[in-house]
Amino acid sequence: MPDKILSKRKEVYEAAKAEHPERWNGRATRDWSLPDTVYLNPDKVHEHSEETDEQMAVS
Repeated sequence: MPDKILSKRKEVYEAAKAEHPERWNGRATRDWSLPDTVYLNPDKVHEHSEETDEQMAVS
């Protein structure tokens, strides 16, 4: 069922873009495809710089 809805939504957006291309500024329409995997609370990735690591070691 969601595939039909998203397919129709894509058609509507493409028709709107064809009718009024000035509204899109050369951009593509949104990607309405569904992701393969969805996570409820994904782990956050924290990037540490060398400076941050040094400050933590000194503290």
